[in-house]
Amino acid sequence: MPVASLTSPRPSLRTLGLIAALAGVYFATGIFGLSHTYLNQSVTLIWPPTGISLAALMLWGRRLWPGVALGAFLVNYYTTPSVPVALGIAAGNSCEALLGAWLAMRYAGGVRAFERPQTALRFMLFAAVAATMTSASIGVTSLWLGGLARWSDLDRIWLTWWLGDGVSATIVAPLLVIWFTSPRPGWTNRQWCEGLCLLSGLLLAGPFMFSGGISAPFDRILRTLVVLPALLVAAYRFGPHGSIVATFVLSAQAVWGLLHGFGPFYVVDMNQSLLLLQSYTVTITVTNLVLAAAVADQRRTAAVLRESETRLQVAQQAAQWGVFDYDYASGRYYWTPELEALYGLSPGSFDGTWEGWARRIHPEDRDAVQREIARAVETGEVAHDFRALWSDNSVRWLFVRARLFRDVRGRPLRLLGVSVDVTVRRQAEESLRASEARFRTMADHAPVMIWESGTDKRCAWFNRVWLEFTGRSMEQELGDGWAEGVHPDDLERCLRTYVTAFDARQAFEMDYRLRRHDGAWRWVLDRGAPQFGPNSEFVGYIGSCADITERKLAEAEREAMRGELETRVLERTAQLATTYRRLQAEVRERELLEAEIALAIEREQYLLSARLHEGLGQTLAGMSFDVSGLIAKVQAVAPVQVPQAKAIQSRIQQCVEQVRAIARELAPVELRNFGLAVALEEIARGAEQSSGVRCTVHADESTPFSENAAVAAQLYRVAQEAVRNSIRHAEPKRIDIELARHDHQLVLRVRDDGVGLPTTAERTRGLGMQIMRYRMKLIGGSLDVRNDAHGGAVVTCTAPIGNADT
Repeated sequence: MPVASLTSPRPSLRTLGLIAALAGVYFATGIFGLSHTYLNQSVTLIWPPTGISLAALMLWGRRLWPGVALGAFLVNYYTTPSVPVALGIAAGNSCEALLGAWLAMRYAGGVRAFERPQTALRFMLFAAVAATMTSASIGVTSLWLGGLARWSDLDRIWLTWWLGDGVSATIVAPLLVIWFTSPRPGWTNRQWCEGLCLLSGLLLAGPFMFSGGISAPFDRILRTLVVLPALLVAAYRFGPHGSIVATFVLSAQAVWGLLHGFGPFYVVDMNQSLLLLQSYTVTITVTNLVLAAAVADQRRTAAVLRESETRLQVAQQAAQWGVFDYDYASGRYYWTPELEALYGLSPGSFDGTWEGWARRIHPEDRDAVQREIARAVETGEVAHDFRALWSDNSVRWLFVRARLFRDVRGRPLRLLGVSVDVTVRRQAEESLRASEARFRTMADHAPVMIWESGTDKRCAWFNRVWLEFTGRSMEQELGDGWAEGVHPDDLERCLRTYVTAFDARQAFEMDYRLRRHDGAWRWVLDRGAPQFGPNSEFVGYIGSCADITERKLAEAEREAMRGELETRVLERTAQLATTYRRLQAEVRERELLEAEIALAIEREQYLLSARLHEGLGQTLAGMSFDVSGLIAKVQAVAPVQVPQAKAIQSRIQQCVEQVRAIARELAPVELRNFGLAVALEEIARGAEQSSGVRCTVHADESTPFSENAAVAAQLYRVAQEAVRNSIRHAEPKRIDIELARHDHQLVLRVRDDGVGLPTTAERTRGLGMQIMRYRMKLIGGSLDVRNDAHGGAVVTCTAPIGNADT
């Protein structure tokens, strides 16, 4: 459905297309209208553009007003080649369309104006009467200022102009708005057939009404009235859709006949004839359209009422409540079938009398119901519970609510009310009362104090144990009276905890001191929880209190014991810390002593090596030299003794080599003079010469090594032991010695491709392994010995840089 909207600052292509189409239609229909001018060449009583422009702005928005202005300017400039006059008339026509659309949207319901008689009349008043005066006034003024109209003719020109625009706004605009807004009126097939028959009748009646020459006055009146029944049928049967089509067809036939000199409105002056015809057309159109709107509104109201009655009946059946109506004039009651069912009666079996009703009321409640009905005359309403007695002597509880209606003199007219079965509710109430009684009895005999509070935070009940504990009455404790027994030091905290939990609808737990009946302060533990009704509505709190004084005393004693225990633990901890620090100092002293012993051993080994090399070594070398001289002498004297002498010289030389080897092992010269890397290469050469196993050394040359003497000595000894063990036990073909820096550590790794380490743990804890671990411990390092995944064994030594750097 098209919807009106305000002017858009940036029109779309669709809007521009609508503006152009509106201008074209306006121009075409305007040329048709101005071809029938009789008083002035710019004024006509047949002016469809007014209704077209008004409907377009209502349907597609007031942003289409440029189409109205453009079409009006072109059609008026075409008939009156005066730019100022054409612009003035175009301005008046644009203002008429804008004002009419705004008034219709603001006060008449917009495109829904023809659904109710009130809004239809407002549309006619504001859009067809008031707005068209704007165009007539501005247009006539433009003609007079442009010299195209005489002053003496202005009143007739204005009336013709206004009536022509008004007729168009009354007939053309509603026709377009109604059918464009609702192109499918929702008629049945029968209604479509009836509509076609009615339209055919109007088309056939047209020649009778609007043909022939000038008739007698009675004949004129008869011709104008003969079509009214058809218009009324169209309005009643087909609503606004049919009514506006019928009036449009009738108006078109009347105009066609008049333009050809026929019809009851034809007189010598054609302009006068058109004035009479358009006045008649406006009258029947407004009357018929308002009637159609009233009929449609009544039908909608009736449909809503039927739907409401259906819902009411369904609600009665679903809720099992019935309606009664008492007529004071006749003294008769009317019961709906649903109400009869509430009394155990079949539909239609109630006789409508008070006696018949009274027989269905429990004898104990009969007088009370009769009094309530009689009091309705004074109070104006009835609201009462009573018991209904069924034919099988079963009892049902019913609730009745009724209202009294009076006549204009204030006398009782009727009593209208409803009844509903509340048996389940009454049984639930009885059950609830019994449950509450049981709860009160159980709570009074419970070994704890119990309380209840309402939605206002004030306590509403205390059990017997609470009252006996405090020695106060229920009246004294209700409300905030219980707080008088709380210790002053605990009262603020107690109330704050209670109010905070209450506002949050949360359970709480608190302890405080409560005065006992003998004046003693006792510690109690109070627990409370919110209560909710069957519909999840909050109804208050319930709580219980237990005397925990003994527990508090036990807790205090336990706290004291725990404090004493903590003190002892702290003292013992301090003693242990002192002992630990002393042990740490002893361990550090021992480590220093072990390091000094290692250094002393190294020094002694160097000294021993020097003595062997310089003492025994030199002596043996001298002896070898002396034996060489002796051999020369013996060869001249006793040549037979020369081999024996040479054998002695060979054994002396072997002793020299052994002494030198022992001296080198005790104090390797390469380690002292050239560093660890060169000393490791010497180990590799010695191992390769003595065993024939290929032995290589890989030292990281990217970073120079600057070793501490103790660290270097220990790493050297470990490498020496690892190579010796590998040759002795692993049967390797290759031994690799690696020395590198990794993460501020020196890493020495000896790897072989032999048989690997033994599987038993005993073999890995031999004396050699213990010596190597001991040496690494002296310099704060670590030793890792394991089998390689590719075969053989790997010995890895790691020493901190801090101990290795000089």
